[in-house]
Amino acid sequence: MEEILGESWIVRIEYRLAEDEEALSSSKQQVARLSGALAAHGGHATPTLRGWVAEVKVETGPEVFNLYQAAVRGRTVIEGACQSVGLFGSPVSQDAWSQDGGRGPMAVVGAAELAELLGISRQRLAQLRKDGSLPPPDLELAATPLWSTTTVEAFLWGWRRKPGRKPEVIVRPYV
Repeated sequence: MEEILGESWIVRIEYRLAEDEEALSSSKQQVARLSGALAAHGGHATPTLRGWVAEVKVETGPEVFNLYQAAVRGRTVIEGACQSVGLFGSPVSQDAWSQDGGRGPMAVVGAAELAELLGISRQRLAQLRKDGSLPPPDLELAATPLWSTTTVEAFLWGWRRKPGRKPEVIVRPYV
């Protein structure tokens, strides 16, 4: 895990609204209020044709010392600000980079890639998600769950694969 101390990160999330024209026109005022709410975190929000882009600055420190933690903290701040102004949309992308220009999108894997990494089928992955054995996705786009590579690495560290049913023990007498 890469540690970065004494830096700040910029976290940007793009949101999309439904195709409802009324929602699009009323969202412009809410995006302006969102921008004001994010200013306290060194950020802002900008309307787009079908939604908005929100951006915040996250300082590294005892609780935030790598890109993944900065991305999670930034997402939490942005989502909280969106809720406070009553602005709800679907996130379509998330990006984070250091202030010095070193861009580094949050590395993520989808369900198919995660199943391959774990050496299990997608059906088994769905079972693990359902029974709570798998950590929740870090980001969910429409019906696509995405896990950061940091989350996957942490999960793999403590996970012990239990393949299939245990075979029945057959006792045969020696002849």
